[in-house]
Amino acid sequence: MSEKLSVTLLDFDVYSYSKGENISFRIISPHMKIIFPLSGGEVKLEGDLESEFINKKKVFKISKFRWGTEDFIVTGNGNIYKSGNLALHVFTDGNFENLLYPILKDLTAKGEVKGSAAIVKDTGGRILINGNFSAPEIRIKDEKFYQFRGNVKWNNRTEKIKLISTVFSDGLLSKLNVESKKYLTKIDISNASAAKLGKAIDLYENVPVGGIVKNCNLELNRGLMTGTLTVEKDVISEDEFNVDGTFDIEYQMKEKWVKFRATDTISEFGLVKYLNGFVDTKRKIMKIDLNSTIRELSGADKYLKKYVDLDLSQWGLKKGFGNLRMNFSKKGEFIEIKSSISVRDLISNGALLDSMSAKVRTLNQRTNIDLLLDDRELNGKAFIEYEAGNLDIDFKNIVGESSKMFMILEQDLDIKGVLTGNYKYHSEKGMKDPLITGNYIARSINFYDFIFKNVNGELEVLDHIFLKNLKFNYHNGKGQSDILINYETDYFKIDGEINSIDINEINNGFKGKGNLQFSGEGIFNKDPLRIKYDSPAIIFYEGRPFSVKGEGNIMTDFSEFVISAPGILRNNTMDSPFTFIFKLEDDKYLGSFDIELKDINVVMPWENNKGIMNLSSEIISDENDNIHFQGVADLKGEFISFPGFPHTLDKFKGSLFFRDLDFTMRSFSGKMGGGDVTGNGKLKVENNELQDLLVTFNGRNMFLFPMERANFRMNANLNLQKKKDKYVLGGAINFLSLLWEREIDEGMSFYAGTGGSDTKQSTFIDNLEYDLSMRGKGDINVRNSFISGKGEVDLHLTGNSDFPVLSGSISSREGAVHISGRDFNLVKARLVFNNKVGINPLIRIEAETFIKSYRIKFLISGLSSGVRPEFISSPPLPQQDIIALISLGELFQRSSSTNISSEVGTTGLVTTALTDQIQKRVKKLFGIDMLKLDPDPTRSSLEGISRLTIGKSISKDFLIVYSTDISRATRDVYFFQYQITPTISLIGKRNEEGRLSLDIRFRKRY
Repeated sequence: MSEKLSVTLLDFDVYSYSKGENISFRIISPHMKIIFPLSGGEVKLEGDLESEFINKKKVFKISKFRWGTEDFIVTGNGNIYKSGNLALHVFTDGNFENLLYPILKDLTAKGEVKGSAAIVKDTGGRILINGNFSAPEIRIKDEKFYQFRGNVKWNNRTEKIKLISTVFSDGLLSKLNVESKKYLTKIDISNASAAKLGKAIDLYENVPVGGIVKNCNLELNRGLMTGTLTVEKDVISEDEFNVDGTFDIEYQMKEKWVKFRATDTISEFGLVKYLNGFVDTKRKIMKIDLNSTIRELSGADKYLKKYVDLDLSQWGLKKGFGNLRMNFSKKGEFIEIKSSISVRDLISNGALLDSMSAKVRTLNQRTNIDLLLDDRELNGKAFIEYEAGNLDIDFKNIVGESSKMFMILEQDLDIKGVLTGNYKYHSEKGMKDPLITGNYIARSINFYDFIFKNVNGELEVLDHIFLKNLKFNYHNGKGQSDILINYETDYFKIDGEINSIDINEINNGFKGKGNLQFSGEGIFNKDPLRIKYDSPAIIFYEGRPFSVKGEGNIMTDFSEFVISAPGILRNNTMDSPFTFIFKLEDDKYLGSFDIELKDINVVMPWENNKGIMNLSSEIISDENDNIHFQGVADLKGEFISFPGFPHTLDKFKGSLFFRDLDFTMRSFSGKMGGGDVTGNGKLKVENNELQDLLVTFNGRNMFLFPMERANFRMNANLNLQKKKDKYVLGGAINFLSLLWEREIDEGMSFYAGTGGSDTKQSTFIDNLEYDLSMRGKGDINVRNSFISGKGEVDLHLTGNSDFPVLSGSISSREGAVHISGRDFNLVKARLVFNNKVGINPLIRIEAETFIKSYRIKFLISGLSSGVRPEFISSPPLPQQDIIALISLGELFQRSSSTNISSEVGTTGLVTTALTDQIQKRVKKLFGIDMLKLDPDPTRSSLEGISRLTIGKSISKDFLIVYSTDISRATRDVYFFQYQITPTISLIGKRNEEGRLSLDIRFRKRY
């Protein structure tokens, strides 16, 4: 091998001719060979030559030079000095692959290059070459580069060639600098495509690294290339490994092997703490050791697909934090991989999982994975086997949230609830969809907002979802079904039934059982799912069942649906048709419900009503997917009855607006007692409890008979509202006329004999309080056997039905009191109610009459619980004379002792008769249980010799007796008895002397 530049001409012809003082020469040679000594060898260039020059005194002036080699053409001009110096200008056009190959080997560029160079040789024999070149396109191992430009320098002393160049590729302006001397070549590359460089050194096929090479410093010595390269992430092909870090490289060009090492390199899936690799393309050997953190599982897909041929893209793995260790070995077709992975907070097809760990073993194209899933909503084990594109997964004892399971399996089912089961997963090349089979059980699942309990069945998923032999409970009813759904072909087939559904479970305001059958087959939203339903005995009010039945269709694509289910509601013998339409569209619920209710007793808490109701409702959902019902109910009919009240509301009509259980009565009108009644109001129900109530009724000129021998004509402005946990009936009643003909001892019951729910009615009454004002100044009349009169009423009723409280007064100044067949003219009467703990009015009655020129006054005063009736005469008479005068119309005769005795006896009889009459009247008026007037036959005087005794039962176990001698001043006698038990009683007494005693008495039966 020559170490010097040499030029050799073979078979050349020289032509000369004179040109003035100089001689011109023309040299033609079919073969000129130049040998360049370069690093590691020499470059030989050969071709034909044509040259013209002029031999001047000191120089050969070259006017034409053309050298055509096999790869390129060199033209030029210049001077060759006779002293040995050179000064030439050379232009080149062609492919310089053979020239550069000894330096760059496989990195040598191929392509047409144009260039120019200056060649200079000085007197010392040093030759310098300095040239520029450009090429529109070059290729390095079939990789194309564009706009290749640069500068080349060489001299014969150092035998160093230096190349500085730029080139465009993949949108990058790359720099390539090469410096070569003898056996050592240095290559510096920056801003270049890592993929192209990897292909150049036969690495890409085994390690398809991508990104941008920011800096690459290599040394080539006797065919071994070593150095480092720094790679930066970039937007690249999805198949390439996008990394960020610095790698140590060894590349043996002749043997075609590459070694690479790296630490703390950032990859798509995490930080690679340690990487050591070896690739021998000639012997088909590859080894990789890897220790890495996990930060993004989706970035690992391409690595698994590349080295294990395992495609996990269908599981949609993303995110995650954890670690990965891998040892990869390949020789020929034999592959062995050992790896382990643990990761937490990962995502699979949108489902967030707490933790997953796996051990992976690949041996000769067969991969086995033991996977453990530990999630608060989903956990279990999976055994995975993969070979030649066939993937089998055996899920053992998987327990978890069904919505998460189906999300991972990419099945669009609106299902929630914990499932327990065993499943098998199988896929292979050529299969469009994987096959999933298994069985499952669940205590409770939510399927499209329907709650099913005690669920069990079999599962099959392919291009369809098949839930077969499905058994479940729905609101305590037993159901069974087969459900097949194919989202790809929009095909479904469903058949099933649910029997004895507990309606109270659906709405706790109702009781009863219901049955549902459903079946259908066809195409989504084209063929209906047919349903039949019936409830033979629904109870809202006890003892008043009604029935519902109907048929309908469901049009659905199992993400949206429309239900149309008209039916009949039957109450007694009346059929009320209704329509029901409900749909889910664009994640919003819409629909309507309309019914022509021909018997309003269905919705009234009592019976004996006659009317109809037309209800129209729309169903909507808000932004939070809460479903609401709103609409209008129009009522009209012949009459509405009221429990405990003898009158009905006749010829009524009304309009009611509602949203959910928030009702507003727009208008209400009717007739009652010949008068007009109007009303409006609102009520609101939440959590099956009445939360808000305010209803107002106005009645005008109503003539009412609330009970026998009593009638009122009145105007009323009433309101019923709820305050906290109580109902308050308030307002004002204005009596236009009142006639009361009932006896004092007759009850005040308004019971009208209507049926209904005693429970609901009594609950309402128990919680009812009053705030009513009652006034009457007109035609207010009372007529009975004790009193007749006309007066005024001004009362205010508060309290409740158990403890009513009246305030105000009832007064009269005209009328009569009837005692023992005589009429006492009513002078004045007034009842004042001011007791705040009950009804115990202050009574003042004054009446008078004239008998035998005597003016007899009847006086009653005091509280009703302790009233004392009194008779006074003018002129004054003893009490027995007054009583005799009232009863017999005559005074006692006092002529003799016999007469006295007779009169005393007569007085006793009269007193007894009068006492009976007064006792009846007073008992009726004041509720007194005992009244006695007793004469005292031991006294000599007949004046003031009677005793008054009054008794009152406070309760069935408590009796109080009061006794006084009204003829003389003595102490009053008090007596009470309290029955503690049927055999034990407590007795207390104060006698006429004022002495007190207290006894406990025991009674024993034999």
